[in-house]
Amino acid sequence: SVGWQAGLVCRADGGFRGLQTSSFNMNEGDTSGAQIAWIYNSVATQITGAQIGLVNRATSVHGLQLGLVNLTEQMDGLQLGLWNQIESKDTLTVLPFVNWKF
Repeated sequence: SVGWQAGLVCRADGGFRGLQTSSFNMNEGDTSGAQIAWIYNSVATQITGAQIGLVNRATSVHGLQLGLVNLTEQMDGLQLGLWNQIESKDTLTVLPFVNWKF
């Protein structure tokens, strides 16, 4: 899918390029662009861009996660929030306020 998705719940089963704005954003494929949600953003594979919401989760992030809770396995970028977790870091996998891996 390419473009802008808006609604209460947005979901893309394959890859997605563009902007998603809703309460819940969920993508099963690689994502390029931004997810902005009131509550929850999820990318099952990789996002290149930004996730902004209360809870952000992705397997791999190249860019920014901004929210109350940010979760990822792999990171090439920055997390800003209260709970920031990057599983692939050797030390300090969870940090408050800011976490990063480049």
